[in-house]
Amino acid sequence: MSDYTNEIEDLLGQASALEHGPAKVALIEEAVRLADLHNDGQTGFDTRLELIEAATFAGQPDLTLVTFSWCLSQCDRDPEVFPESELLWKYKWVIDELPLFPQVSREQIDKMLADMTERYQRAGSTLHALGSMRRAVAIVLGDRALAEAGHKQLEQTRRDWLSNCSACVADGTIEHYLFLGQYREALAAARPILKGHQTCAEVPHRTYATLLEPLLRTGQLEEAMEYHVKGYRMIARNPKFISQIAKHLTFLALTDNLPRAVKMLEKHLPFALKTTGLAWQFDFYLAGLLLLERLHEQGRQQIRLRLPEQLPQGERGRVATSELAGWFRTQCQDLAGKFDARNGNDWFSRRLAEIQDLKKLVMPHPLPGARKAGDQDSSELGE
Repeated sequence: MSDYTNEIEDLLGQASALEHGPAKVALIEEAVRLADLHNDGQTGFDTRLELIEAATFAGQPDLTLVTFSWCLSQCDRDPEVFPESELLWKYKWVIDELPLFPQVSREQIDKMLADMTERYQRAGSTLHALGSMRRAVAIVLGDRALAEAGHKQLEQTRRDWLSNCSACVADGTIEHYLFLGQYREALAAARPILKGHQTCAEVPHRTYATLLEPLLRTGQLEEAMEYHVKGYRMIARNPKFISQIAKHLTFLALTDNLPRAVKMLEKHLPFALKTTGLAWQFDFYLAGLLLLERLHEQGRQQIRLRLPEQLPQGERGRVATSELAGWFRTQCQDLAGKFDARNGNDWFSRRLAEIQDLKKLVMPHPLPGARKAGDQDSSELGE
């Protein structure tokens, strides 16, 4: 075995010992670089398969798409050496991430779905997985008809080896019902997950965040607070979950746990600024806007907050809530315009407009072990 292959194996071994995140991705990227440097196409392909997974679960969707495209082109160029079967499972991750980028057109998304369909059919799949992907894509596109068509396909098609696990399918069903505004149906669909009957690497991590709003809407605050505490711990260290973290941030803002919400905003804002998944970024900015407007409406003109340098800065670490709220609103409006233009509807703009209705859900409820919401230490907010 040559020196460079030994080095590649060492890099991959180090990566396998790490949790998902930037450090793991960096190690595998270096392994890919070494393979390419020595014109080792097979090792370059194999290491990129590792990179696709690492990038997907580390919240780097741009890297996932670029790496997958390289591998897919190799499969089409020389299918005997690079079988497309190696990419079929990972294709679902790519389809799931495509709508996150407003620069990816509806036509491109449709073509990728058609290409996935063709390759799955060639492999003898029932296309059960395609129903899941159509439903997930439709939610970002704000396309109710596509979501219902995907849901129907999922229910009427037999599972196969390319189907998502039962936990992921159930979690997607919860998201689907929420997209349709069917909150009680969403909670009913969550029961097997909440009882521990359906779990996987990302469930109930995602599910706990998703259920916070419907539980709030149905007045089940104790359960919501329990899932907030459990769920946030499960996702706080992984930048892939920035959209779910936004749901936790929204929940804190609506239950008057504003000091904790400010800390959460401060902790996760740097990654939200850097993420290339702009639909995730929109979710986080929308939650930030809700929090800042709630603070301002409660008479908090300034808060103490460490902000990245590209955001409005105040004197001695104090930031004007109205100014920062204006920054978040401007960002949301810009992103909403881009997504709506791509989607051909006003889904993102409506979500921004509905923030005023969301404020009507405010139900003060203290965090476990905290003093009553009204007695929380205002010094945490810089007062």
